[in-house]
Amino acid sequence: MEQPTTEHIVERMGLKFEQDGLPRAAGLILGRLLLAAEPLSLDDLAADLGISKASASTNARLLERLGAAERAVVPGDRRDYYFVHEELHNRILEERRRQIAELRDLLEAALHTPAAGDARVRERLNGLVSLFHHLYRSLGEAAELWREERGLNVPAGQGSGREGA
Repeated sequence: MEQPTTEHIVERMGLKFEQDGLPRAAGLILGRLLLAAEPLSLDDLAADLGISKASASTNARLLERLGAAERAVVPGDRRDYYFVHEELHNRILEERRRQIAELRDLLEAALHTPAAGDARVRERLNGLVSLFHHLYRSLGEAAELWREERGLNVPAGQGSGREGA
């Protein structure tokens, strides 16, 4: 099997973001940052990725708001630098669990609507509530196993650094 290039991985990350309804440039930037040993400036990102500096700035700030990237300060340099946060793993896990819990709770609330009086609707909703309950629990268990495997002592819910995120 041919070994993938950095460019290939970065491009695939951009396409993945685009498929998920996010800006392709944000995916390109995250892909590039994931494969960078040191923080990269907006100038570096724009040049490496073939995007405008404005697009690099806008999408780097989006990644920062999402908790995927952080801004670094380099003494004596006025440029903005970005890097992947070292707790990205925990942020991803906790954000996915939060999303699953929100959807599960919404579906549970739907069980109390008049529409749930219909047996077919109630069965559909109960099946989805059960699925999301299992997904939430299983993802929590997987997160704990992953933390143990990596020798991390970060309890679930402590990795995001952003309350309510």
